[in-house]
Amino acid sequence: MRIGYLASVILLGAVVAWPQAPPRTFTNSIGMKFVRIDPGSFKMGSDRDDAEEKPVHDVTLSKGFYLQATEVTQAQWQAVMGSNPSKFKGPDLPVEQVSWNDAQEFLQKLNAKERGARYRLPTEAEWEYAARAGQAGAPAKLDAVAWYDKNSGTQTHAVGQKQANGWGLYDMLGNVWEWCADWHDSEYYGKSPSVDPPGPTSGTYRVLRGGSWYFNARIARVALRVRDVPASRLYDRGFRCARTLVAQQSKPAAVPPRESTNFVAIPPGEFQMGCSPGDGECNEDEKPTHRVRITKGFELGKYEVTQAQWEEVMGSNSNPSKFKGADRPVEQVSWNDVQGFIAKLNGRKDGYRYRLPTEAEWEYAARAGSTGKYAGELGEMGWYDGNQTHPVGQKKGNGWGLYDMHGNVWEWCADGKREYAAGQATDPRGPDGGDLMLRGGAWGKPARFARVSSRFGFFRGFPGLRLDNGGFRCARERIP
Repeated sequence: MRIGYLASVILLGAVVAWPQAPPRTFTNSIGMKFVRIDPGSFKMGSDRDDAEEKPVHDVTLSKGFYLQATEVTQAQWQAVMGSNPSKFKGPDLPVEQVSWNDAQEFLQKLNAKERGARYRLPTEAEWEYAARAGQAGAPAKLDAVAWYDKNSGTQTHAVGQKQANGWGLYDMLGNVWEWCADWHDSEYYGKSPSVDPPGPTSGTYRVLRGGSWYFNARIARVALRVRDVPASRLYDRGFRCARTLVAQQSKPAAVPPRESTNFVAIPPGEFQMGCSPGDGECNEDEKPTHRVRITKGFELGKYEVTQAQWEEVMGSNSNPSKFKGADRPVEQVSWNDVQGFIAKLNGRKDGYRYRLPTEAEWEYAARAGSTGKYAGELGEMGWYDGNQTHPVGQKKGNGWGLYDMHGNVWEWCADGKREYAAGQATDPRGPDGGDLMLRGGAWGKPARFARVSSRFGFFRGFPGLRLDNGGFRCARERIP
């Protein structure tokens, strides 16, 4: 589950240049295409297979990076190294018969060729995070995404011919094994740090991931770990490059983009929606817990909309809030008021379509890959059971960098109340005629209302009613 990057924001009436989101993709001087992988959290490992894949554990990658969309090809290898060690020859075939040491030499020369670049191998955690692409399990149809013993014809194939995963990466399973940066330790998962695990500090073997054309479907799994000495060269061993992401600085805008608040990129993925395991405070409308698939990525406001931002869009002296403060969340705004704000924001035509998140999108983002009733320690993350609002962003953010998803003000959602049902739901949206929904709890409510699954239904017959603990945050997507 990924986190986005900061855009320009308005502070004290001036445009402040924050690091701007680097491009989603780029192609370097020798034709290697890279995909930006945003920070996020995921479940690493598997409890069903090999012992060294256990235990399943939560991992957070706090920094984004680029990952090559395909395995390094023979043409790309030759452009840097002036040679081709591969058994199966073809410029678009993945380079193979390269050792971990060979890959390091390639990276050193590539970095020298493109000054200022920081090409490297991905860590094992980065590789699995990218391979999963927000999915918890195996791909539905392995044949669609991978070359393995059943369909390979006992050879490698040109990169990028199979279907990409959800983040635009090809051949993460099959074709050739891919070297990772890490030393191998079969017991590392039991002691690795939960944030940015770097791998063991020393060892005898290096890690390979993804399976190859030679092995069967059981080997072509995102959680499978294998090892080999760093000097080993085999004709089913290759690699893909990562590149450390260096934030680019934005240029001052000719017209200040005052509506351009901070947004976080939320990728497609799946999660369990509804009552969290072991949560004894759930209401009946939070049941049954069910699997939800979000098929399209979107961006969500890093913070609740503030009073300063409301006035930027709606005009000075338009602030309806009871608890005044430029950096406090706007409140006493009805669902209808919010629609008016969004209409004006969209009227600025900045290349995005703004809206409220659906209930499913809200909970998916609030959980940020977590499975408990809160996305962390509630006291560190939320304002609740108090007597006023607080400036946004003072508490700790969740795993995806979203603040105040617990407490401060209730947040309006786009859809009406949906009755939960067992089974998987894809991009669920409640009926337009259902109760209007708010999520997240508020400053004056007890902790149980700040749970990620808690739902507050508001009779649609009064969409203009305003609450002093009701606010919102915007979702958006880029207009093609």
